[in-house]
Amino acid sequence: MAYTINLKEDLIAGHLVSEMIIRLSEQGYCAEWLIKERTIVIRAVRKVSVLIGNKRVARHLTLDEWTVVNNLVQDVLDRESVDADVWSTPAHVKGRLWLRKGTCRRVQWHGDKPS
Repeated sequence: MAYTINLKEDLIAGHLVSEMIIRLSEQGYCAEWLIKERTIVIRAVRKVSVLIGNKRVARHLTLDEWTVVNNLVQDVLDRESVDADVWSTPAHVKGRLWLRKGTCRRVQWHGDKPS
């Protein structure tokens, strides 16, 4: 699953990514990032489960861990007052799973309608 963050205003996307990397790594997550103009794509988010030498061994996330990651990403966007559309494309959902529209974050999960 990947997240797409489509910024609605000119911001320094690299700064946002740096903040997200810090917050995710503090909680034991790693990810791949792609920045293109006003779009940030977060791919391959994993939970680091073991550190062997200098190599991290990571595993796929559970549904509850995805909720934690969603909240970490949203917290950074809220703190920076970012106006952006954010969605992911999980396998169990047809189309986009909206996480944020503008400055409004999704706050209900697990089958509830987003608010």
